[in-house]
Amino acid sequence: MSYQIRRINPYWYATPIIPAAAIGGAIVAYVGIVIGQDTASMISRLMIIAGSSVCGIAILAATKPAVSVTLAVLGLLGFSFSFFIIPDVQMAGQSFLQKLVATILADGMWTVLWDAMILAVAFFYNLFGAIWGGIKLDIEESGAEGD
Repeated sequence: MSYQIRRINPYWYATPIIPAAAIGGAIVAYVGIVIGQDTASMISRLMIIAGSSVCGIAILAATKPAVSVTLAVLGLLGFSFSFFIIPDVQMAGQSFLQKLVATILADGMWTVLWDAMILAVAFFYNLFGAIWGGIKLDIEESGAEGD
C-alpha cells in the first residue's frame, strides 16, 4: 500500500489579509522597539503592544483551532508545572495571582510562537513538496498471524 503526501494544510483562514496583518504587526512592533531604544516613551510601548497583539492574533487566526488548542493545553500544563508544582527560584516567592498571570502570559506566548513555527514548517514543506512531489510512504502489509 502506498500513500503520497503532497500538501500539509494547517491553515484555517487562508486569505492574504492574515499574512499582511502578521507582517504589519511585526513591523509596527519592531519600529516601537527601535524608537524605545533612544527614549522610553509611551508611544513606543503602545506600538510594541499593539504590533505584537496584531501579529499574534493574525498567527492564531491563520492556524486551525485544533492545533492552537492543543499547543495551548500543552503550554498550560508545562508552565503550571514549572510555576506552581516545582517553582523556579525566581517564582518561589510570588503570590498565587502573580503565578497565575505569569502562567497565562507565558502560555499565550508559547501558543503563538509554536503556531508560527507550524505555519512556517507547513509553508516550506508545501513549497518543496510542489517542487519535488512530496513524501511517498510505502507500507507493506504483513500476512495473517501465524503465517
